[in-house]
Amino acid sequence: MPTPEITVRIQDFRAIKDAALKLNGLTVLSGLNGSGKSTIAKTLYYAIKTALNYETILDNLVRGKIARRVEIFALFADDFLRSMARQKLAPVNAVNIGALLRISEKKEEEVLEIVENFLTTFEELASKIDAESDPRQRGTLRGLLARANQVLISQKTNPPENFSQGEINEKVMSEFKEQFAQNKEQKKRRSLQNFVELCAREFDVRIPEKFSYQESGIEIFDRSEDRVRPVQEIDEAIYIDTPWIVDFLNGKDVFPVPHTHWSDILEKIRMPDVDGAHDFFSEAIADTTQGYTSLKEDDSRLLFDRKDDRHFPLHSVATGIKGLSIIQRLAEKHAFDEKTLLILDEPESHLHPQWIVEYARILVLMQKKLGVKMLIASHSPDMIDALQTFSESEGIAERTNFYLAEESAENSFAYSYTLLGNSIAEIFKAFNVAATRIADYAKKTCENAD
Repeated sequence: MPTPEITVRIQDFRAIKDAALKLNGLTVLSGLNGSGKSTIAKTLYYAIKTALNYETILDNLVRGKIARRVEIFALFADDFLRSMARQKLAPVNAVNIGALLRISEKKEEEVLEIVENFLTTFEELASKIDAESDPRQRGTLRGLLARANQVLISQKTNPPENFSQGEINEKVMSEFKEQFAQNKEQKKRRSLQNFVELCAREFDVRIPEKFSYQESGIEIFDRSEDRVRPVQEIDEAIYIDTPWIVDFLNGKDVFPVPHTHWSDILEKIRMPDVDGAHDFFSEAIADTTQGYTSLKEDDSRLLFDRKDDRHFPLHSVATGIKGLSIIQRLAEKHAFDEKTLLILDEPESHLHPQWIVEYARILVLMQKKLGVKMLIASHSPDMIDALQTFSESEGIAERTNFYLAEESAENSFAYSYTLLGNSIAEIFKAFNVAATRIADYAKKTCENAD
């Protein structure tokens, strides 16, 4: 079966003047700091991730919006109900407040049923206020009820003061149902404008005006139709930009800021271990690091199990080991296949040159054996050289493309990405500038000394 043609293009965005990239196998970006490599990586990741989870994100948003309002209402309602219980107008457990506090985990039908049942019971209890003979207590209970309703009622509902509790509840339920109906319509339309707003609101990521992602010539983010089509050729996007992320674990179930590219990674690498042999890629990484990363039943920390039977918390080992252990752990969890997009931003960071070579070999083999699509940004001559050499020796040269970011003639802060195919000669010309500068500075130092 032929490899699907996937292309990405970003123009006139931050440092990027023009970047037209192929994503059919191994895609490698090289260029100066500030030339837009990380911008490409993050824009692509969040665009793909949002498109893949479009319906889920919208569902979570509408449930979360309703849940936040209902949960605050539940706190005031609980105060009201406890006051009623003290007056012996209702038992303490007359209403299941706990059910309201869990609606963000429920489906639409369950959310509406829980809220409606609660409001119906709440209405019946509220009607008992007039049974209180003490006018001062009646006034207190009515005040508590009004405070609860003030939270429950949105400005959109805005009922007159003489509305009964039943009328208030009816309008609130109507509003919640309308929010779910609007959500269904948004999911059906898959509006590009709504998608752009989701990226900005959920991930604080701006999608460029000139952004294109095509699969076999079909535009997924179609501005002419204001529509985001479903992504077909990628099922999962993984973005790794620093090995320091494992320090967030440290034996705790607390992740960094939600909705970042790391929350998904941390969730995957903390999946429980399953007994069985290590896979090919885990073994290959262990040959370099001399150990495996594991999660024991009796220990919440990720551990590095060295081959000499010594065990260390992963957050305390060398940074290079952390970086390779993330890939090793993901491989153990079968996170990679032909529909995975793996984005690596400077994977060579903190690695010895020998380990860089081993890492490059493993990445090439992952592409060859599993079909993983990769976008790699690198400054390392060793990484670039190794990726090119191994891609040829392993027979994936036709699926390997190197790109060099070059300054625009009109603007030295804007870069265009030149396709080099599987050739790295132009990249090494850029690397050689460093050696030339060293020689020039050394020469000037000697001349000044004379």
